[in-house]
Amino acid sequence: MRPLFSFLAVLLLFGLLAAPTPTLAQPTGYYVVPLHRAGHNPGELNTEAEDFAPPVGWHQLMMADARIQQVPRWSPVDSLPVGFAFQLGGQPVRRFKVSSTGVLTFDVAAVPVPSAVPALLPNSRIPARSICVWGMAMDTAYAFFSFPRNDGTSRILTRTFGTAPNRQFWVQLRCFGLPSAPQGAIARLKSNWSIVLEETTNAVYVVDQRTRRYNSTDALALTVGVQLSATQATMAPGAPAINSDCYTGEPGSLMLSVAAPHDNTYYAFYPGTPPAADLALETAPLARYRAPGAGPLTLRGRVRNMGTQAATGYTIGYRINNAPPVLAAYTGGAVSAAAADSFRIVAPWHPPGAGTYRVKIWTRRAGTTPDAVPANDTLVRVVQVADRTVPRRFLLEMNTSSTCPPCLPANDSLRQLLRRHAGPVTVVKYQQNYPGEGDPYATPETLGRFLYYYGGYIPFTTLNGRDPGVSGGQLTDSMLVAAAAAPAVVALDAVYTVQGQTVTTAARVLPHLSATANQLVLHTLVLERRTFLNVMTNGETEFDNVVKKLLPDLGGAPLGALTAGQWRDVPHTYTFPTPNTVESFDSLFVVVFVQDVNTREVLQSAVARAGGVLGEAPETTAPAVSLAVAPNPATGRATARFTLEKTEPVALAVYDALGRTVLTLPARALPAGPHALPIHLRSAAPGVYAVRLTIGGQHYSRRLVVE
Repeated sequence: MRPLFSFLAVLLLFGLLAAPTPTLAQPTGYYVVPLHRAGHNPGELNTEAEDFAPPVGWHQLMMADARIQQVPRWSPVDSLPVGFAFQLGGQPVRRFKVSSTGVLTFDVAAVPVPSAVPALLPNSRIPARSICVWGMAMDTAYAFFSFPRNDGTSRILTRTFGTAPNRQFWVQLRCFGLPSAPQGAIARLKSNWSIVLEETTNAVYVVDQRTRRYNSTDALALTVGVQLSATQATMAPGAPAINSDCYTGEPGSLMLSVAAPHDNTYYAFYPGTPPAADLALETAPLARYRAPGAGPLTLRGRVRNMGTQAATGYTIGYRINNAPPVLAAYTGGAVSAAAADSFRIVAPWHPPGAGTYRVKIWTRRAGTTPDAVPANDTLVRVVQVADRTVPRRFLLEMNTSSTCPPCLPANDSLRQLLRRHAGPVTVVKYQQNYPGEGDPYATPETLGRFLYYYGGYIPFTTLNGRDPGVSGGQLTDSMLVAAAAAPAVVALDAVYTVQGQTVTTAARVLPHLSATANQLVLHTLVLERRTFLNVMTNGETEFDNVVKKLLPDLGGAPLGALTAGQWRDVPHTYTFPTPNTVESFDSLFVVVFVQDVNTREVLQSAVARAGGVLGEAPETTAPAVSLAVAPNPATGRATARFTLEKTEPVALAVYDALGRTVLTLPARALPAGPHALPIHLRSAAPGVYAVRLTIGGQHYSRRLVVE
């Protein structure tokens, strides 16, 4: 019997007598949609800054050391969040690891680490069930925009955004460099890319977030794709030589993309085969805050054809709260496959009163073919209408340094501009730690404000938390007029005292609309009026409005849930340690401002009064006037409407985008009650104008578009 047993064993070993093996299902493949300069991150769930500084709020999976380039390695094995159901290629996956060369794999048993030299997929060096941003390398070369200066070490980070069942799990390759980067030196190139997994849809996104390089010859060469097996993979076009889209600058200068999603590119990998008909509403930005009696609502946005067939046309519809829907407010033309088209709608909406309004916007593809992916057809935005507005003191934040050559003329130009501007303005300056040795008065907090705004250069400047698109030395009169014209929906007052090295301050916030618990924050800044001891290399010998401390810290003080008409006081006390960089404690003063946490818009600012009692500031006790200009946009004629509480001298002026006066109505006394002043602009060229109403000593401004 022994020979028969041996023969049967051999047959079984080679499968000759075994039952037929069932055929394994082929993994579900992917198709890729490149979205170059999409202007946002996928799904708009992650709106964070994309700086090179050490992370806040992210889980660190691995950090580079001095040997990681010579000996590439895998990160420790990690898992997707609890309850985060995700399938790759139709198969459930959970545990993963990431290589120092940009490959995420769910084959956690894989041993060889792919080198940093990319190739076409599928490739034997890549494990099955992997997602590739293959061709970068971790290093310890410091990033030019980090604080402290040696904090440019590469990291692999994870974080979850959104709420179930529509969450995204982000794996960020932060501060990765070229495979040949020298350790510990100034990096020739630093880049942030992320691999994003989306539950429910099982989509995979690879996001090109931010890249900094020193010259135009340095470039990435990457393979971006998904490999399911040794024979099945999907690559983004251009592999294995995909470069970052996120470059700015001229050859020979520092080239740095902004640390903001609005210049991002991403590659979307969707399971299955591409649909023939899929038109997506890609963006629809909408200002959140509106004054009472404001004119029509302008809806703008962009649609993108995600299908393989051209769309012969489309419509845009919208609905505000529970009002009847407007089904075809806009009709667009043909959109070819992978192309995009922009739209603009002036919705004749006049809110019935103060409150929060939900604006739902959607697109519909023309023709009889149904849209295969209706989930990407609709976006929802929120608009808040205040019960009144108050005079605005706009905020100008400038990033500067005594080692920055352009900062000298920029600061001189700004001082001349501010001398010409008659309205109230709050100016703060954050000293930075570059170029070269940087300003000795730079701190982690001043750099933090620079990174918060996605600053990519200095003298980077913001107005009311918005990037005007030019540097601090290129601001114009019309830009200041426009910043002052924005309606203020929050009243703000503040007082302070300085005793020895201790600063005590209190601010009173009076909102004219309600806010949710995580919506608004109050920033309190301690500044020095003049400094002289931070002179370095750019020729400046005197510096003004120098920020010394943010209270309580960089994040400010969350205001919590607010109710319209109910004020909230926020006190702070801070004692400067010894030693410190304050040149004269008699030169300290305090600035406060209220900022939207999500949009970064600054709603109001104030310069604190030395001593005094909260609520006694002329700004907050002066009667508020609600100014409405309609129609807006206008053609030839508009009307300024307002109500006076008593007899007051009233004047009106209109300025063009260059700050030139195009219309003046001389001051005259008007009685208490409602008034309407005609604005005749028949000879005015189409464009943006500022309407300024002067009542007594108070100025009220509105933006007017002439078509």
